[in-house]
Amino acid sequence: MKITWNIDGFQEMRKDPALRDQINGLARDVATRAGNGFEWDSQEFPDRYRAIVFTDTPRAMRVNARDNTLLKALGGGK
Repeated sequence: MKITWNIDGFQEMRKDPALRDQINGLARDVATRAGNGFEWDSQEFPDRYRAIVFTDTPRAMRVNARDNTLLKALGGGK
């Protein structure tokens, strides 16, 4: 069996406003669960959209390094 990827469909999906809203919501939720000092941001590129969650303070960096806070906020480490 041969799989043929619909590249145009992937490109269209990556630019869908509903998907952007969902991505933003997921990033916002992870940052909220992680707590103070964790922020999120999003970027739109010509061919895709992405959101990131990151440490925004030195304290959050230490806490994340020690406790894997972002991984746990994402749902890992259970």
